[in-house]
Amino acid sequence: MKKQFQVIILIAALLLASCGPATVPTTSPETASGEIFMIALPRIVVDYDTAGNPTAIAGIDISKLPFQLDALKLPPKTIAQFTSGNVQHIEMAFVGHGVVVYVNGKPMPYISWDDASLERALDLAAAFGLQNADVYKEMVPMLTRLGIDMVLRFPTQPGAAEIPMTKPGEAANLTITPTTEPPSVIVTFEIKYDQFGNPGILGITAADLAAIGLPLPVGLPLSTILSLQASNIQSIELRSKASGLYMYVNGEVLPNLSWDSALLTNLADLIVQLYPDSAYAELVKATVPNLDRLDIDILIHFPLAPGATPIPTEMHQ
Repeated sequence: MKKQFQVIILIAALLLASCGPATVPTTSPETASGEIFMIALPRIVVDYDTAGNPTAIAGIDISKLPFQLDALKLPPKTIAQFTSGNVQHIEMAFVGHGVVVYVNGKPMPYISWDDASLERALDLAAAFGLQNADVYKEMVPMLTRLGIDMVLRFPTQPGAAEIPMTKPGEAANLTITPTTEPPSVIVTFEIKYDQFGNPGILGITAADLAAIGLPLPVGLPLSTILSLQASNIQSIELRSKASGLYMYVNGEVLPNLSWDSALLTNLADLIVQLYPDSAYAELVKATVPNLDRLDIDILIHFPLAPGATPIPTEMHQ
């Protein structure tokens, strides 16, 4: 108990050493049950050496701390790739409504969520075997009311100009501007699984399509079908549109990947920056920035459990 108390004191000291403003989450501190919860911490910067070892946290030399931070170690190859690609820092900010990511101060596509969407994601994960999903669901109101901003800073190339980090609090204010241009590709269809886990489309079975060279996704094990039925998961929809990539379960949205053309362009530039000699570099530059112009909607139906009431589902706009 004494050792645990000492660690808590040291962590508190590190947070105070950061001296910056707290990262205030965008969500209300009041939960759906009427209770109050919020934890907002200052930005913490972790510095790395070429071997992938954290050398300083919040400006404090880690070698002088009475505890180790082995969990923060990174593979040396990863550090070398970041350095060769001039990736100087990566920022990850839990801001209440999701996790915002910046690389060299440029925003990337990011995960958006709320309490309900996270709970639905855990229901889906439980159907596929996640242990203790019910416990994690109880923690969702805490996760969505955390304000945590961490920056991982890496060794730079000799002579490289320093790239400034974002201003504290900037991550919580990031918004997207979806394109109003018409979609360049439209794909819409439904897949229906039978009670044995075999997929079909328009009444045509997977075996029929495979026979003419158009294979559907592989079938699902019977155990997965039974798990989905036990969780009353009747449909999953995958939806790509101008504002991001979405997934729906029984017509209700899960955490989504938010983007616009600017964020997608930043992502494409980063990929090419890290893999300049890749044979796919030109393809990445040409396609990734235009992912927001894909209009793709795939609705997957699963067989109902005996006695289950059908849940009406429609494709989302």
